[in-house]
Amino acid sequence: CRYFFKTIKEKCTFEAIKAHQNLLEKKYKTLENERENKLHSCFEKQEWTSIISFVKNTIEKVLENKKKNDQRRLDNLLLDQIREKATLEIKNTGKQSEQQHIQRSHEKFMRTLDIKLQLDKIEMRFVENMPPPSLNIFDKLELYAKELKPNDNVLSSLREQWKSILRKTKLDLTALMRQAKVAELKQINDEHQNKKGVHNERKLVRALSRHHPGYTTSKLHPHHTAINFPPQANNKAALLRDTEVRILNLGPKFVPPAPEQVLERLPKEIGQMKEKVSAAWRRVTKTLGRQPPIVDRFCERIEDEIRKTVTTEAPTRDPTLKPAIAFFRKIQKTNNIIFRQTDKSKVFHTDTRENYIKKSEIYMNKTNAYREIQSSPLREMIEKTDKFLRNLVSSKRIPQALLDKLRPSLTESELPHLYYNPKDHKINEPLRPIVSGMKSPLAKLSSFLDKNIRPLFDRHTPYSISNSMIFLKRLKEFKTTNETNMYTFDVTDLYTMIPQRESVLAICEFLGRYGYKKVCGITINTIKDLFLHVLENSYFVLQLPGLKPKYYQQIRGGAMGSACTQVLADIYIRKWESQFSHEQHRQRELYFRFRDDIFFTTKQPPERIEEILQELNKKNPNIGIKWEGGKTVEYLDVKATIEIPNFRTTVFRITTSETLLGNDHSKFRELVLDTTWNKKEKRQINFGTDILLHFTYAPSLANFGTHFHQIWQEIFEGTPLDDIPVIYANRLTDSLKHILVQKKPSKEAIKLLPTSSEAK
Repeated sequence: CRYFFKTIKEKCTFEAIKAHQNLLEKKYKTLENERENKLHSCFEKQEWTSIISFVKNTIEKVLENKKKNDQRRLDNLLLDQIREKATLEIKNTGKQSEQQHIQRSHEKFMRTLDIKLQLDKIEMRFVENMPPPSLNIFDKLELYAKELKPNDNVLSSLREQWKSILRKTKLDLTALMRQAKVAELKQINDEHQNKKGVHNERKLVRALSRHHPGYTTSKLHPHHTAINFPPQANNKAALLRDTEVRILNLGPKFVPPAPEQVLERLPKEIGQMKEKVSAAWRRVTKTLGRQPPIVDRFCERIEDEIRKTVTTEAPTRDPTLKPAIAFFRKIQKTNNIIFRQTDKSKVFHTDTRENYIKKSEIYMNKTNAYREIQSSPLREMIEKTDKFLRNLVSSKRIPQALLDKLRPSLTESELPHLYYNPKDHKINEPLRPIVSGMKSPLAKLSSFLDKNIRPLFDRHTPYSISNSMIFLKRLKEFKTTNETNMYTFDVTDLYTMIPQRESVLAICEFLGRYGYKKVCGITINTIKDLFLHVLENSYFVLQLPGLKPKYYQQIRGGAMGSACTQVLADIYIRKWESQFSHEQHRQRELYFRFRDDIFFTTKQPPERIEEILQELNKKNPNIGIKWEGGKTVEYLDVKATIEIPNFRTTVFRITTSETLLGNDHSKFRELVLDTTWNKKEKRQINFGTDILLHFTYAPSLANFGTHFHQIWQEIFEGTPLDDIPVIYANRLTDSLKHILVQKKPSKEAIKLLPTSSEAK
């Protein structure tokens, strides 16, 4: 538009711009009509329909975006004219002091726009999780130690800490840069608000603020002024480019668009839908036999519509996404790089297979809790557990009904497998072992014990907390003084270090102390035998990528991941801490425990607390503790600071830019239910009568739920299924964690192989 006015040498006024806008709109309509007529004359009706469909799916969005951009540019030009008109009016009617005031206001406004631009750039770096290039100078700083060898373990550990501190420093400096811009913007905004100008000045300020209505207010809102930098991926092995680092920083829960996976799952989902709709038809009509033709017609229609929608989907907004994922998969195979999710921060961690093997051996030698065996013990576990339970039934120690619930399945049982999550918040990044045994032959028995013993432990252990919200509530009720200090300590390798028989005897002692002779109709002696059977038959397989599986038996402690191991450790620690916790409550101090993490307050001097904790550390050779204390401590996801007469607390949360970034950078959960059906009336799902159908999500299917119900109404109107509630729901495609993190061993290592007689 500015080029137009320069060309015709006409004065650029508000009226001229409006007239030019009308001229452009008329010209646009004329050209559009001419284009329509020309296209109609060149193509037949059938070809014309195909062209219209193609334009709507591919070209129309681009044209609509261009139209919006042009409209925005025209609006900005109009706003410029409003500002110039207000300024000219003040120059003609205002005094010299007023004109100077207006000039200063205009300069401050331009400075505000510049700060807003810089602030937007910094916030974009928050989203992309990449500090400004000016801070890359920190990457050149290296740690040297002349007397140590380059491959020395101590030097390697110190260098890892060095890199971690530098990485955190860059993020902290970026946060400070943003705070400085926000403070500068706030100061300019306050000066504008406090100025007492004339009526004409208010007119200019209103004209200026119309460029960015509410921008300053929103940027200075407390929700925006306190932004935590999202955690970065911990890369120890792979050489990555900036685009690959950015995608890895999106986190394990990021869900990349995968239309090919939608089409791959579609036949199975259509088959499930056909079964559910047919079952509902037979239930309502009270008939038997195969599904009626109307159900087949509906399923074929839905499948065609989904395929058509997904295949015409526009390409992903981020063209670097697929090449980056392909590169990650390539280095997994060729360079033996292992991707894992970290233990606390829940970000990606990359390291070499050799380092995982080395750390795994260090952990197993340290705990001395595992014994390697030669072959898979799965068949032995199943037969032994089944025989053990049948003997209990024959001796009438458990009822027959319980046998049917607890006995393992010969076909569905899987051998538990061990995997590691790196603890990147600790020195040398040790590994946290987790045994996954959801389909273990002992899973039902372990879950039964936890379900019946856990409520009893919670009832008689009021200082045991289940989450940080309860911890915050208890802190709020406590009054502090000048002498109050806080301490936290955690038990080292709790689950693998507790002795098996002593921990089971601690459970029997706990039940007897509180007068429980039977639990769920089962005697304490039987409870003891059930726990011992779970602990003494704890087997698992470990298979790192590219290596053969290794089989182990756990001869000490319980498997971290087994349902009953947690309550077993809780009651064993309860006995160990009983004297200390009783003393804390007698002194009316706080004492809380969450699993292996303990928090307490005290008014005793630090020297005395050190002596008490050292004595506690020597009390039991199986239990070792590490502690820290002061006026500020971190416990769970809470940072607590003593501020008399109470506490000041900060709760750490994972930012949304790191997690839950769904398809096309939208925010979704791991499983999303699309309640497009009957949104206004939220009713509870009746799984006995309602038809719940799941389909894999793609960006092009975001609004498909409405179309689905239109097709349902069109086909089933006036039929017995007309009044049956049907719910269209979505499930996501694989996240980056599912794509990159390989934890489960091969099927041959965890499934039961048929014997020669069974094979025949």
